[in-house]
Amino acid sequence: MSLRSNSRRDLLFSACQGDSTALSALLDADREYLMLLASAELDSDLQVKASPSDVVQESVLEAHCSMGQFKGESLEQWQHWLKRILYDNIKDVRRHYIKAEKRSIKKEERQQTTSHGQPILEESFTPSNAAVRNEQIQWLEEQMQTLPEHYQDVLRLRFWEKASYPEIAAATDRSAEAVRKILYRAVEALADGFSDR
Repeated sequence: MSLRSNSRRDLLFSACQGDSTALSALLDADREYLMLLASAELDSDLQVKASPSDVVQESVLEAHCSMGQFKGESLEQWQHWLKRILYDNIKDVRRHYIKAEKRSIKKEERQQTTSHGQPILEESFTPSNAAVRNEQIQWLEEQMQTLPEHYQDVLRLRFWEKASYPEIAAATDRSAEAVRKILYRAVEALADGFSDR
């Protein structure tokens, strides 16, 4: 959905007045931004079990249901509120799968089969998710050309190579924490392009 900043401000104002249609449109406009943040924050091993699109969908639904708790007025405050919801959900995913890893492999295999012993397919490998991923990559390729080279390097390693933070750190001669900060700033720099799409 293509929305310029003034349109998004109008939608935010209407959504704060209780207009659910405006709220849905506003959340749709921010969905791709949230997808980039989720893809950056979810480690590759977690993405096999919980795809970024699943976490974003859950966060969008949560934002829709808890709109009454949003007390801000600006787009900056809105995006900060959305990011907080998203990051809380990512933390929940991490906690869930850290606990899951403590179970025995045999128990985990039993839980991932149907009552007839057939394996349950992971939701992260659906055609719909693949299409979203391809569209995201195409947009990233176009937008990345406007960014500093070290931002481009980190984004390519993370999104194209699916490298972990320690792997990116080794490849770029930086600490994992520095890589995380650079990636966050790079994604934030890309956010300016969303309002013009």
